[in-house]
Amino acid sequence: AVSAAEVSAWVAKLKAKDPAFDLLALFDKAKKLFIDVQLAWFRRELSLVRPFLSDASFQRLSTQAKLLEAQGVRDALADVQLLDLQIIGLEQSEWFDTVHVRMKASIRDTDVAAAFTDGEAQAAARKVAPEQFIEVWSFVRKPGTQTKIGDGSTQGRCPNCGAPFAGG
Repeated sequence: AVSAAEVSAWVAKLKAKDPAFDLLALFDKAKKLFIDVQLAWFRRELSLVRPFLSDASFQRLSTQAKLLEAQGVRDALADVQLLDLQIIGLEQSEWFDTVHVRMKASIRDTDVAAAFTDGEAQAAARKVAPEQFIEVWSFVRKPGTQTKIGDGSTQGRCPNCGAPFAGG
């Protein structure tokens, strides 16, 4: 469990370097990215979210997808819901600022034949009970990065310098 005082202290540390940092804005981006990753996984099109995943995460998910494909199955998902977000840690070094966010979610998830269409897969997933799960995602940026309202990596640009951003 993380106290409100700890969260406030972490946010204050980030705001000391970046006055425009907004935890709720980070959560909004995290929610969108969470849903986008689930959809990309379901559609078997990880390239859609590649710019926002670490090399290790992308490699792990790609390998899992290939293993499923080799077994002749696909992951069928439905009713993805993000139930709660909480900042659970902050690490700051001379190289990176890293915010750790706990995501509590619910999903209907089952395996189906790889030949199933998206519609058939979703119909199969809707027949299973929803399950709750928790993941911790780490959001990393260079120290000194300044939040620019209305701009960011989700628009294909570096949120710090404005250079085109392909991600990774």
